[in-house]
Amino acid sequence: MIKVIVLPRHSPLGASSRVRFFEHFKDLEELGVDIVAVSPFFTEEYLKRSYANKKISIPTILKRYLRRLWILTQCRKCDVIWLENEFFPLAPQWCEKIVTKLISKPIIVDIDDDIFTHYKTFRNAYLRTYLRQRRPLVSKNVSYYVSNVHLQSQFALRWGVSAKVLPGSLNLSRYPTEVNHHLNIHDLGKPPILGWIGTPLTSRLHLNSSITLLLMLSRDFEIHLIGADRSIFGKLNSNIKVIDWTLENEIAEIIKCDIGIMPLPDDEFSKSKSGYKAIQFLACGKPVISSYLEFTKDLSRKYGLIPVSTDEEWLLTITDLVDNPLKYNRLSVQGFNGVRSDYDPKTVSQLIARILANAI
Repeated sequence: MIKVIVLPRHSPLGASSRVRFFEHFKDLEELGVDIVAVSPFFTEEYLKRSYANKKISIPTILKRYLRRLWILTQCRKCDVIWLENEFFPLAPQWCEKIVTKLISKPIIVDIDDDIFTHYKTFRNAYLRTYLRQRRPLVSKNVSYYVSNVHLQSQFALRWGVSAKVLPGSLNLSRYPTEVNHHLNIHDLGKPPILGWIGTPLTSRLHLNSSITLLLMLSRDFEIHLIGADRSIFGKLNSNIKVIDWTLENEIAEIIKCDIGIMPLPDDEFSKSKSGYKAIQFLACGKPVISSYLEFTKDLSRKYGLIPVSTDEEWLLTITDLVDNPLKYNRLSVQGFNGVRSDYDPKTVSQLIARILANAI
């Protein structure tokens, strides 16, 4: 039985850590993977404070570095280290180099978003300056797996680093088993509901630049922002509603919506995203409209996601879906069936088990 130490970035509260690590543990154990230790770098309390835009004390961060150092002394007990992003977030590049050289075990690094580009966008000038040189490390014992082909190509073009694509997955037991084609405007005489899902942090990163768009759409549609920062988006107008996110309620809240929306800024960090939040809407049988970025081409071809570029296109595309039930239903079924087939968690767990076993 292969022994693995797992080092996620966050607790299960963090979406990437939950989806790409924690949700696979049970299946992996059944496949012969012995998870000897799981040690997220950041605590759940850290993430909650980050979502609330509250300061994190330096002693709190230092404790997490010490905890990570301690868990690395236990590497002799494992065959493989399964790491999310990096050993020491926010630390200089030389920290990663030293640790990687000292560890003789194979290291599987999983990266969901382009953290190296994200570091360059930090508001803190000091952090932005000394972290802008961060890049993937090249070492014989390190293998990289990324969430999408665009990020894979960026690793090759920008850093000359080879990476393989490891797709995300959905815990399908939490999602509906059939498509509900009913639009509010047709069945209940209510305006259609446009839905967005994310975190307070991602709403500050991605939605701030789309407030004008949201206000324009809210003239004709109700908008539910699931998990958004209430202090920013909760007071725009009565048709824009901020819905508190919990793991228990997220699927029920998505199902209440008619169309998923994914407005994103046209920047390098957004281009690296896998579109997981759009996938969640598609898995609930909801057509999705997104800003036009490189990764949306693949989602459009496979699952019927509709990419748009201008505010006018947003309005025209949403109106077209509302006025054309046959098109709405076709896209609902295309997305629902395609996502359930491609994001099966057991298939991805089997792939992860092979990756870990082959690393030895």
